[in-house]
Amino acid sequence: MKGLQPDFWGNIDEISGNAVHGVAMNLVWAFWETNLVAPVNGVCSNGGVAYQGHCFVVDQGNANAIKAYSDRGVVVTGIVYGAPAWARRNCSGAQLAADYFCAPTEAGAADYGRFAGFLAWYFNGLNGHGRVADFVIHNEVNASTWFNPGCTKSTCKNKKDEWVKAYAQSYNAAYDAVKKEQPNAKILFSFDHHFGSTYDSMINDAAPAFSAETFLSKLIPQVGTRDWRIAWHSYPPNLLVPSFSANDYPRITFGNVGVLAGWLRKNYPNDPHAWEIQLTENGINGKTGDANMQAKQNDFLCKAFEAVNGTPGIESMIYHRMLDHSTELAAGLGCGLRNSDTSAKPAWTTYALANQPGHLNCGFQYIVGQSEPKTHLIRGSKGGKHWATTRILPSGYAQDGVNWLLLRNPKAGTHMLYECCLGNGTTCDHSFVSTAANCENQFPMGPLGYAYDTQVSGTVPLYRCYSSKTNDHMISAAANCEGYTIENNGAPLGYVYPN
Repeated sequence: MKGLQPDFWGNIDEISGNAVHGVAMNLVWAFWETNLVAPVNGVCSNGGVAYQGHCFVVDQGNANAIKAYSDRGVVVTGIVYGAPAWARRNCSGAQLAADYFCAPTEAGAADYGRFAGFLAWYFNGLNGHGRVADFVIHNEVNASTWFNPGCTKSTCKNKKDEWVKAYAQSYNAAYDAVKKEQPNAKILFSFDHHFGSTYDSMINDAAPAFSAETFLSKLIPQVGTRDWRIAWHSYPPNLLVPSFSANDYPRITFGNVGVLAGWLRKNYPNDPHAWEIQLTENGINGKTGDANMQAKQNDFLCKAFEAVNGTPGIESMIYHRMLDHSTELAAGLGCGLRNSDTSAKPAWTTYALANQPGHLNCGFQYIVGQSEPKTHLIRGSKGGKHWATTRILPSGYAQDGVNWLLLRNPKAGTHMLYECCLGNGTTCDHSFVSTAANCENQFPMGPLGYAYDTQVSGTVPLYRCYSSKTNDHMISAAANCEGYTIENNGAPLGYVYPN
């Protein structure tokens, strides 16, 4: 679960030795195949490595890091992006983070796929170079700054379909090429935290973008039967402010990350691959020189771990980044776990120890060392209304002091429970727990964990209760629902462990 963008930190053993189980490496195509060179008699004149009639010049810094982490059992995720000039579209007039964020041409998409296939072959774990296990296809593709189909502020609004098609071409080519080399690799879409369709209005901004929800609705029909997965960036609503909440929708942040998991399960109930999420770039501001902000960064990092550990389906959280970066600091952003002078921030201690025996907290105490990883289901209340979650409570809600444990992973004889909102995700009157992935046509806040179908040793029944007087739902293990009316014809939602 605990990963890191390591920024070529010199002491790799310090990272792996602190139970970091995954790292992300940026693999920029434009650096590996700057010029189009073909091998002659199998030999590359540019000193590169021949693969399918192309010569790729190995980025040795990345290659060394991939091998070093692989040798230590750390899973490497490759962020594969950056079209070279000879393969990219005409993006003149576009606002780009760098020229290579201009999308590949239709022909260039096949070349991009070849590059991804080369990486999957070269770093397959069998060639002595280490292994890249998962592949993120381009970066934040719903934002033109990071993936531009050849449009500007005035033209992007008319190119949504072309934009999505350009990405689908890259994704499909890369997926097929990677799977030939590594059948077990996972190949992921990449989105920023602007999820709800409200953000389609951003298509008219200076840096055009539109919602991941709309992008996905157009994209998924174009990828056919491929087992796609999502790489999500769960930054706070304001990147410069180190806080988030359960009320962040239509953004999806650490505070309400369950909404993404719930949306996927509701819309793709028969596609288990769609339920797997990797958080491949996520940071909380604690910029160098600001002690107050660093204290908040530390507090919210623990909340982030709690939310992620409490969300079945999330497989990894890669934190951005190890060290404050000068360019980001100039914009007021310092997500690093260490200051620019390499000294540790408070968040480094929390990050390093949270999942280590003797220090378990931030939700890891329910996962690490357990025979069956669990999620922590809490009940909160505010002004006569109740909320139930395995993540963080909305603002104003306080824990009632009753809580339970669910299984984080499926098991025979269990079923999933879901957190549901009576409202639109931004303003919720209260929440209720359901066994239905569609939340009984209410707003999904995410999967909670698995309850047993029948009572097993150590478990108690969990009931859904309702008060017509206050129009409030509540969960309880009490047979009388603490004075509320038992719903579901008196049957429990399932059987769970008391905590």
